[in-house]
Amino acid sequence: MPMKSMDKHEAMFREELAVRPPPNESLEQRPEIAPITGPTPLPEPAIKFDNINDEDYGENEAENKTRRCGQDVIEQLVNKFLNTGSTTDQKGSAPKFVNKEAQKLLGSSPYWSDKGVKEIGSIKDSDEAERNGWMDIIKRHKKSCHQLDGDISRRSRQNSRKSLTEAQDVMSRFVHSTSMQAKQFDAAAMPEELKKQLHYVSFEGMSALKEKDHQAFTSAQDHINQQISETLTCEKGMKAPCTLKKIDISAIFNSENDADHLKYLWGAFVRNVARLKPHYKKILDLSNTAAQLNGFSDGGAMWRSAFDLSTKNSPPKFDLKQQMQQIYEKILPLYKQLHAYIRRQISESTRIRSYRRRRLVFPLRINETE
Repeated sequence: MPMKSMDKHEAMFREELAVRPPPNESLEQRPEIAPITGPTPLPEPAIKFDNINDEDYGENEAENKTRRCGQDVIEQLVNKFLNTGSTTDQKGSAPKFVNKEAQKLLGSSPYWSDKGVKEIGSIKDSDEAERNGWMDIIKRHKKSCHQLDGDISRRSRQNSRKSLTEAQDVMSRFVHSTSMQAKQFDAAAMPEELKKQLHYVSFEGMSALKEKDHQAFTSAQDHINQQISETLTCEKGMKAPCTLKKIDISAIFNSENDADHLKYLWGAFVRNVARLKPHYKKILDLSNTAAQLNGFSDGGAMWRSAFDLSTKNSPPKFDLKQQMQQIYEKILPLYKQLHAYIRRQISESTRIRSYRRRRLVFPLRINETE
């Protein structure tokens, strides 16, 4: 309502009160009402929008720590509810799972169990392997792995962390149990075709780790994935609390033309993620441990085995690094042209006239003379 209109109505109301005596009171007994000389001042607002930068937004570190602690408690309660259906500790109650599809595969055949497994390499008769139906086991192994791989990929895209963890856990159990059964057979005494299949099934990967180490490996991965998506970055010139998540920064990169702004956001995000370095080192150490349990020298050799066809008992069929280098040298001329074209397009889109004077951080940059 306009201020003049409000003052007019208020003045009329006061005049009416002045001429209307209350009950049992004469006009002579009433004190005089002071005349209105100006507009009635409004109460001071709770937030001063004309000086909003001076407002306190929780810059105190102790308050920030308390807030983070509260968020951790909430997340623990949510995870407990997803597991048990309740936020309270219920002893003796079976856990409730979110990923029903993965749980259906768990124990769906006798090959999920490693009970009654004989010593490693104790079975040397290929006929016994055939009688035990190992070719069928291998087919089931591949089918189940494909199902779990598809479920893990789908859950990862949906960002369903609980379902993804359950699928990975089921996958680990299946790989471990089938591997233990395959190791009963002496692969060296088997026909060539069956030998290859046994080597394939007996490979455990990260499932070879002890349960405690495997949980540490999974926890480190989960923590990295969570922090990358949830880490908050501040806009340039803004103080805490920060509000930009990775998805927000990606959206800004799709439309922003200010090179300095892009460089600042990317640098701030990378600095935040750099705090995860100890978790990456933990993953590296556990990968090397798992590789040695699988018969490889280190984690790199274990992961390359899927391409160079090496096993713990046989060397690589070819040098994967050399093959990759040869392929890289073949595409290098096209790579240089593509790099130069994209660099020019970025320079134009960000309105930088002299690219060599103000270099923009760009992942495709090569170290050779331009």
